[in-house]
Amino acid sequence: MSMAFRSFASSSRAVLSRAGAQSSVLGNSARFVPSQAQRFGANQLAAARYFASARFYAETHEWVELSDDKQTATMGVSDFAQKELGAIVYIDFGQEGHEVGAKDSVCAIECGDGKAVGEVYAPATCEIVKVNDALEEDPSLVNESPYEKGWLVKVKFSEAASKESLGMLDEEEYEKFLETVEKHH
Repeated sequence: MSMAFRSFASSSRAVLSRAGAQSSVLGNSARFVPSQAQRFGANQLAAARYFASARFYAETHEWVELSDDKQTATMGVSDFAQKELGAIVYIDFGQEGHEVGAKDSVCAIECGDGKAVGEVYAPATCEIVKVNDALEEDPSLVNESPYEKGWLVKVKFSEAASKESLGMLDEEEYEKFLETVEKHH
């Protein structure tokens, strides 16, 4: 650390620790420092919420989590869906490198005794770039951890995607949608 930076850092800590004091180096303007820090913290929290909410949901209970580039995404089924499906025993994945049309299946999920199969649909045309190989050994990971270990496929859209372009719901909208679904159950 350079001497100039060390000196600045030390004086900044002193100003921050005396921020409310009238006799501080910055005088009355020192009171501004904490509110700026609080505002910065609030902006970080808002940004964290935004990026955490980069997961969108379909009314058919798939979820898509967009990467920073907004073109690649991870897909899976919601916690609600995995509970409705019951014990997942097998997943039939589409092939890596295969292009899938909008509303076409990216994989099929076999449940329970093998008599029920659920399809997982792409919200837009995309290429399957990776399947979750761990699910071939242990498909129950979808039941145990649908958003982390139980993701299904990674896809790449032909152009940057958004909630609107995918026709999906954010988490709050999906929760409201689930309330209506549960009322009809």
